[in-house]
Amino acid sequence: MYEKEVMPWDDIPDDDLLPEGILHFEGIELKEEISQNTGKRMYVMSAKVLEPVDYAGQWQFEYFVVGNDEEPLKYNPKTRGAIRMKACLLAANVPQTGTFEQTCMAFTGTQFLAKVLQKVDGDKTSAYYGQTQNRFGNFYKVGTQVVAVTPDKPGVSGPVEVAVPAPVQQVVGATVETTPEAVETTTTIPAPPGEVNVALTDANSILCQACNPPVRIPFDKWEAHIKEFHQNT
Repeated sequence: MYEKEVMPWDDIPDDDLLPEGILHFEGIELKEEISQNTGKRMYVMSAKVLEPVDYAGQWQFEYFVVGNDEEPLKYNPKTRGAIRMKACLLAANVPQTGTFEQTCMAFTGTQFLAKVLQKVDGDKTSAYYGQTQNRFGNFYKVGTQVVAVTPDKPGVSGPVEVAVPAPVQQVVGATVETTPEAVETTTTIPAPPGEVNVALTDANSILCQACNPPVRIPFDKWEAHIKEFHQNT
């Protein structure tokens, strides 16, 4: 069916390594599994990058091991995996109620920020021993950190220059993305008379990919926007 289609060699990255920095993610799945290496209970989290746009669509995984040596199949709240899983769920605004199944289902479609690190696998029993891989560091709620990557730690698209955020007096309205090209064309909704209208950028807003077309939402209006337009959708 696709025999005559030309392979897009130049568009295929050499690897799927993400740069270090604070990235904006959408939760894809959180599921329970048993570790093949240790036999311990764990939760596998998958998420895809929303911003920076140079890396949008790339996936990243995290493994929250919640079993211990004494009770490998029990959810042990004191394990590092349980503590980090809670931090991730809090950053994603997942309700702190319900069963494990309900919690996993609620994670899908959420948005959060996370510090992405690059680590060399030092486990000699691992199939990835000696390879540089991405790991999640801290997790943050959307709007509490600026999305930015470390220039000297490039990913598949190379370093991304991130400008230092300029002071903002007051942000009013939202900027609607009108084209999908890398260089965005935007339309700013005018501010009410007497209020300051500031263009929205990565430094003071989040691009809501759930809206159609995508809309930039100021940091201080993000949670209200999610509750009003995307809660339980």
